[in-house]
Amino acid sequence: MIHKTRIKRPEQAVLVLCGLLILAVMTFLFWSSNQKLVSYEQCARAKGSTILTTYPPICMTHDGQRFTGPGHVTSPNKLKVHEWNLALPLNDSIADAYYTFDAKEDQIYLTTTQLESLRSQLDGCTSGLHGVYYRHDGDKLVEHSPIETLCLPASTSGTEQIKQIASQLRTAAKSAEKSN
Repeated sequence: MIHKTRIKRPEQAVLVLCGLLILAVMTFLFWSSNQKLVSYEQCARAKGSTILTTYPPICMTHDGQRFTGPGHVTSPNKLKVHEWNLALPLNDSIADAYYTFDAKEDQIYLTTTQLESLRSQLDGCTSGLHGVYYRHDGDKLVEHSPIETLCLPASTSGTEQIKQIASQLRTAAKSAEKSN
C-alpha cells in the first residue's frame, strides 16, 4: 500500500522548496571551491584569484597557488625585460624567473617562483632573503637595494637555497643584453 502525503498548507511547500534550493546552492559552492586548478587559464577564471602585474603574468589563487602565464621566455632560455628592451640569459636553475616592474621607481624586482615559495615558508627575519632589485642604466642593469629592517636570518637549507638563487639572478642580470 502506497501512501501519498499531501502538503496541507502552502507555507510548507515554500519551506520545502527553499530548503532544496539552499541545499543545491551549497552543493554547487562546495563543488566549485574544491576544483583543482592546474593552469594559468583556469586560475585567471577562478573566483578570488589575482593576476599579478609581472612579466610574465602570474595568477595567484586565494590559497597561494601560483601559475605562470603565457610569454615566459621570448627565446630559449631568455627573459625579456620589455620596458628596457633587455634580455637576461636563464640557466635551468632559474628558468622560472620573472620580474615585476615598478614604473614609479623605474625599477624591476627580479625573482623566481622557487625563491618566492622558499621565502614564504620562512618564519621570522627575512632581511636580504628575496629576489634582486635593479634599475636601468643604458645597456645594463644596476642592482638597487631596498630599505628594509636589518636582522640576521637563521641559516637553514631554505635560506641557503634563496641565497644561491639570488646569486644566479645577479649573474644573469650582469649578462643582460639588448634584445630585438
